[in-house]
Amino acid sequence: MDSDEQPLSGHSFRVGAALDLLEQGEPLERIMLRGGWQTDSTAMKYLRNWGH
Repeated sequence: MDSDEQPLSGHSFRVGAALDLLEQGEPLERIMLRGGWQTDSTAMKYLRNWGH
């Protein structure tokens, strides 16, 4: 593993799936339901941080 890479966790897969849905044009409400986030601000925080 490179020093820039972080180990994968169950959380990594949840965020990755949410990013896939976002790229497919799914609405934020559906992404929140699938990811288990209750507020749009939390969902957007994860999507922004992991989407780079």
